[in-house]
Amino acid sequence: LFRAYAGMSFKEYLLRTRIEAAKDMLPYTDRKVYEIAELTGFQELDWFYKKFKEIVGKSANEYRTDKG
Repeated sequence: LFRAYAGMSFKEYLLRTRIEAAKDMLPYTDRKVYEIAELTGFQELDWFYKKFKEIVGKSANEYRTDKG
């Protein structure tokens, strides 16, 4: 039912929502990337880095530098 409404699985929706929250935080805080990953619900830092780059197209550090 969720997939029919949102066009993606709930797991994918949750992942993208967490990545968007991290994108919102990265340019505007001095927190370390691993702290932002934890705050947005990622328990595995490597998973965060992998999925962030996959979805955004650049690493979290590159994103922070470009937006900052």
